[in-house]
Amino acid sequence: LDELVKEYSNPDEDQVVGSDYWHGETPAEMAQLFEAHAMLIEDVGFNATIDQIMEERGCNVEYAVSKAADKYIQKLLAMEDDYFKERASDIKDVRDRLLYKLLNRLPGDIATDEPVILVADELMPSEAIHLNQDKVLGIVTKGGSENSHTAMLIRNMGIPYICGIGEDLGDEYQGKQIYINADTGEIIADPDEMTLIKLVRRYDSHQRQRNRLRNLRGKADVTLDGHHVKVYCNINSPEDVDAVRDNDGRGIGLFRSEGLFFAYDHLPNEEEQFEAYRKVAIEMEGAPVIVRTLDAGSDKKAQYLKMENERNPALGMRGVRYSLNNIDIFKTQLRAIYRASAYGEMSVMFPLVTSVWEVEECLKVCQEVQKELEAEDQPFDPDVQKGIMIETPAAIMIADELAQKIDFFSVGINDLTQYILACDRMN
Repeated sequence: LDELVKEYSNPDEDQVVGSDYWHGETPAEMAQLFEAHAMLIEDVGFNATIDQIMEERGCNVEYAVSKAADKYIQKLLAMEDDYFKERASDIKDVRDRLLYKLLNRLPGDIATDEPVILVADELMPSEAIHLNQDKVLGIVTKGGSENSHTAMLIRNMGIPYICGIGEDLGDEYQGKQIYINADTGEIIADPDEMTLIKLVRRYDSHQRQRNRLRNLRGKADVTLDGHHVKVYCNINSPEDVDAVRDNDGRGIGLFRSEGLFFAYDHLPNEEEQFEAYRKVAIEMEGAPVIVRTLDAGSDKKAQYLKMENERNPALGMRGVRYSLNNIDIFKTQLRAIYRASAYGEMSVMFPLVTSVWEVEECLKVCQEVQKELEAEDQPFDPDVQKGIMIETPAAIMIADELAQKIDFFSVGINDLTQYILACDRMN
């Protein structure tokens, strides 16, 4: 167990055969994941359960580890909260890694000398990390979620990935040559000659487009008739800033702060949030950063927020409604954002606005925060811009009034379309 904890916390570069993903060090977000795995391995209750099973059944340690992990997995899957259900995959990952170590096997190794599309029931993060990228052209799995840790890893590795296929991924694909389109989720087995020609042309076109885009790095964002465009990026965490800079993002148009909140298993305090916002501000080197305040609710929940189950959560306690009903959480976040504004150009934006009153209340809290920071001699930018999301029909109908209260609008296309058409955004 100690050996595996060390391996998780200090991964050896040689462990990732043929992979340039690590670049010599562990990305912060994945380090947190594996630290959590290491904590489970050291957990007193988990180890006691293993000992108890071995004592009661007279079995070997491999069997006991498997049964102890299954007990935890079933508890998580029985929970109503989707976040905790997804954590069952982390327990599976720890179980499998322990069994790999006990049985002296290597995870993620592929017995082939030529590149393949990997097809599996499910792929764990630790298996994904060990994949030889020179051998894997793409990945298809029966299970999994596009928001899972595995999907995050594979995206960062640049490997096309289709997940959650279910029983549609049957034995009929066994032994056949397949082609996948990760943009559409399309899987084609043993294509005829004409289809194959089209697939090859599509692939070549895609590669040419990527090369053309790479050649545009460093050039001004301007149209042929001289109109300059501000091309900003959206991020979910401070770790995404590298991709913004690599892709010539001139600023961050939307920092979805709930991504930062949900990275914790507890409500992040002011210092934790401040450090994250400050890191983004510094790394963006003075480029604009717009932080959207916590957009919790609907399909975005964390257990520690203790949000009630609602009949129609998309129309319930979410966005700015949640913030104004939980002023302590709201003010803590605003204090962190304002403090970070001393290190770069920071703006704040409020989600799901439906009335002038909501905006006025948000601005009052901003004023309170500024007064508190002044009294504490905390540095901050007094000219932090304030904006709102236009994502409800109500906001459209009173846009002229809202415009007099704030500095900028941001149009939230997904939710706005959902509410205008009365059609769930996931449908």
